[in-house]
Amino acid sequence: MSSFLTSVRGYIPALQVTLAGFIGFIPLMTLPLMVGVLVEYQQYSQKVAGTVSAAQLFGVSMGILLLSRYTLRYGLKNNVSYAALFVLVIEIISLVFESLAALYVFRFLSGLGGGVVAGCTYTWLGNSRDPDRGFGLFLLIQFLVGALLLYVLPLGLERFGADIIKLPFLCFALLAILFSAAFKGGDNNNSELISFRKILTAKGAIPALLAVGLFELAMSLVWAQVERLGSSWQLSAAAISQALALATLAGLLGALLVVLVGVKLGRALSIAIGVGIIVMVLLSLVTYSPSLIIFIISMVLFNIAWSFTVPYLQGVQASLGAGAGVVCLGAFVITVSLALGPALSGFLVAAYGFLGAVIAAVILLALCLYAVRCAIKSQRNPVGLNTGNADVITVHK
Repeated sequence: MSSFLTSVRGYIPALQVTLAGFIGFIPLMTLPLMVGVLVEYQQYSQKVAGTVSAAQLFGVSMGILLLSRYTLRYGLKNNVSYAALFVLVIEIISLVFESLAALYVFRFLSGLGGGVVAGCTYTWLGNSRDPDRGFGLFLLIQFLVGALLLYVLPLGLERFGADIIKLPFLCFALLAILFSAAFKGGDNNNSELISFRKILTAKGAIPALLAVGLFELAMSLVWAQVERLGSSWQLSAAAISQALALATLAGLLGALLVVLVGVKLGRALSIAIGVGIIVMVLLSLVTYSPSLIIFIISMVLFNIAWSFTVPYLQGVQASLGAGAGVVCLGAFVITVSLALGPALSGFLVAAYGFLGAVIAAVILLALCLYAVRCAIKSQRNPVGLNTGNADVITVHK
């Protein structure tokens, strides 16, 4: 019994850290809802909705960069405390400003603070005794809480209005401040700032980073518009929110498949399988007759393939041998790509409809596969057939 309690206590700090770090992923997990609220409740155009969402995601990427390049030396606990307090103040002040310019500024600043906290979470988990389980727990938190938000927030829209979308940021900012003490001592060996220039000179680094960046750009480009797609199919708001919540939970299956399969098939084939499923899903969305069952199945498969493919793309990065630095740089590339997706999709959908977003995503996925081929070919182990799962880093989408 005592050993069981000791084991449970050992997970409490990791749980606190991952719950705090989720504040950096709220913009991504609620992305379809955010775009829908901006268009339907605040009467902004598709372009504006996309660029506002992109501003917050870009803020997250800048927060990660800020931490890794400048503020890491001050310790994780201090970074988390001040960044979370910053988010809390920004979200409260934003409640009294309604102009479009203020919307851009406050979304970016909120993302900036959230990015610093998320970066601290990655650093803490990377320095933990069991980083694989830590990253797995972070992934679990993102899917579970993300699904909960996608289900619950739409229920409050009719009663409380568009400001309900800011509630998760306020709650998780308070949670991050409360749990900031858990970060103490988790920044061992990280006082030295990361040299991105040194990482980029590693053989295969640029195509490996391009691969994951192109993939995430394609995925966020589509993910930002799925709520609007459901609305155009005349699906009810409740049905759309339930479908997206289910799809987000289903993403856990993709991560589980990575754990079960490992690198037995090789990274290149595993990535190709994931991308192939995604392309089939995208084509089904523009060829089949609109229906709720098609929407649900497509979104479920989309998220499973998403969470299945990303760990292998990050495995390609990890095999470069540049340590935590390449993971940090990879996280920056991912968040920048996720930020560009909503902005690009807003312009494409406004000009060409959802078909334009699908065509762009398919092209980006094809370029991703080519970058993967170049990255793996440039490394010593051309097919990535390692004997274990240590090089498959399981983090979010």
